[in-house]
Amino acid sequence: MACFGTITSTCTKSTPYTLAINAGSSASIPARTMGGAATGNTDKLAYNLYTDSGHTTLFGDGSLFSGSVVQLTGSGSAQITSVYGNLLLNQYITPDNYSDNLT
Repeated sequence: MACFGTITSTCTKSTPYTLAINAGSSASIPARTMGGAATGNTDKLAYNLYTDSGHTTLFGDGSLFSGSVVQLTGSGSAQITSVYGNLLLNQYITPDNYSDNLT
């Protein structure tokens, strides 16, 4: 299942900057997972984030084997960057609210 979201960033005009996303609660960006909210639920929901709608380039932190970052140049105004998510099919997990905390 595919999802779509955005990151809004503002930086000083003409200033280059980088958008990067860490692994969250996972040990690995290529294998991101979300945990359930219910007490005792140890299931993990596998997902990932991409810089493109074709889900070919992982949105990561730029370290070796950990996806790409997005390079931008500030305009002095808010800039919107698309983020594309994908949940793997056929995951047999406990019904719950699943989330992850990314920086």
